Amino acid sequence: MQAREKEARDQGLRSEWRAILNDSKGIGKDDAMSKRALVILGIILGIGVLFGLAAYWAASEIPLIAHWVRGGGPPPRETNIPLQSSPYGDLSGIPSPQPPTTEFLAWSPTPIISPSPTEVATATPTPTPTLPPLQPTATPTIPPLVGEWIAFETERHGSLEIYVMRPDGSNQMDISNNWADDGAPAWSPDGKRIAFVSWRDTALGTWHGPGSIYIMNNNGTNQVRLTDGAGGDNWPTWSPDGARIAFQSGRSGNLDIWVINVDGTGLINLTNNPAPDAYPDWSPDGTRIAFASQRDGNWEIYLMDADGSNPINISQNPATDIYPMWSPDGTRLTFQTRRDGNREIYVMNADGSGQVNLTNHPDQDWLATWSPDGGRLAFYSDRSGDKESYVMNADGSGVVNISQSPASSDEFPSWSPFISF
Repeated sequence: MQAREKEARDQGLRSEWRAILNDSKGIGKDDAMSKRALVILGIILGIGVLFGLAAYWAASEIPLIAHWVRGGGPPPRETNIPLQSSPYGDLSGIPSPQPPTTEFLAWSPTPIISPSPTEVATATPTPTPTLPPLQPTATPTIPPLVGEWIAFETERHGSLEIYVMRPDGSNQMDISNNWADDGAPAWSPDGKRIAFVSWRDTALGTWHGPGSIYIMNNNGTNQVRLTDGAGGDNWPTWSPDGARIAFQSGRSGNLDIWVINVDGTGLINLTNNPAPDAYPDWSPDGTRIAFASQRDGNWEIYLMDADGSNPINISQNPATDIYPMWSPDGTRLTFQTRRDGNREIYVMNADGSGQVNLTNHPDQDWLATWSPDGGRLAFYSDRSGDKESYVMNADGSGVVNISQSPASSDEFPSWSPFISF
């Protein structure tokens, strides 16, 4: 009995669960049907929109379709369309740039209306000029010098430079134009070239180091190194034929007088003496060289033959005598001496006789060179408070300051021969 009641109860529960399941399945079917209806409706609406767009496009592009059907290809772009709404007025007269023939432009169904740009001229590029190669030394623009000039060294630009000026002090010009020190100018016999010493090949470029002998044209062009500066080369002087240059050098371990050809060959030690020898000056006839030497214990003026033989002391004074300079006729020499307690310019005959004080001034006077006619002398002095170049008559009268540059030292004047081309 109890078993039947239990079975009846279980069967009733199963019937209730079947009813619940059937109800849930019905609900799922209804939802699925709703989703399918929404999808179908969306497709119908989309097709309707596409048909509407297609109809609009077809209505606006019938002329273009007809053009294509006739085989005309894409219709040409309109390039000169008036822009009535432009604030600049009618731009239809301004041409538009045409596309390159090598480029195919994609055709757009709807013509693009844009302002035609103003035609702009294209500037022709100017070729960049080719500069000449830099020269090793500066080339002044002054022409070759003619007439009489005085070369001198000055520090008015910081370093020592070779300047030239007329004997009255006019036309002062820098002709060496180099960053390093240049000094001791010496004119060639024809006046067309100048030998000088330069320190441009040293690290510091100052006269405290070893210098080299250079040659340049009298306007500063074509500066050429003659010696290698071994031991320090200084104080050049030309032979009368212009073929050789004598100079002082310590390249042998001692200060000696050397000679070299102007092409750099034939280097010879002329003095080869254990005592210092310096400041050579070649005689006008080419047979002798005057120089200063300490071989007697103090600086004296000596003469020797051009090959270095027969040296002779002609000043014969216990004071310091240096800087001998021949007169143009070869009969006299000027020199600087300290025999009066200060530096003075003296003159003497070529045999050492007739020694006369020309400057006789309490200040310091250095080195005198002769004018081509032998009538005047150029020297330098600190009598104005700084070192200036002066000119005086050969008898010591008529002293005139010609450099007139108070801010600098203007030293070692060298008078040219009369120059002509």
